[in-house]
Amino acid sequence: MQKEYEIVGIYIKEPGTAYEEVQKLMTGFGCVIRTRLGINNESIKGGIIVLDLHGDEKQKQLFRDKIRLIEHVELQEMSF
Repeated sequence: MQKEYEIVGIYIKEPGTAYEEVQKLMTGFGCVIRTRLGINNESIKGGIIVLDLHGDEKQKQLFRDKIRLIEHVELQEMSF
């Protein structure tokens, strides 16, 4: 059964150092990002970006792999 929704949560722990790199990567992989939601929390330093991925499996995996390489960033996934 093919996944209908692939949700990726990106927790940016240090926005001052990681946000720009994450933003660049998301722009470069815009073809596999169907939906994006940003959540900021003033009581903590970081923020969360929730993405709904779709499209080419290799591109989605490459995107995940590159996000995981960014310092001060945590990635979590779920699919339905």
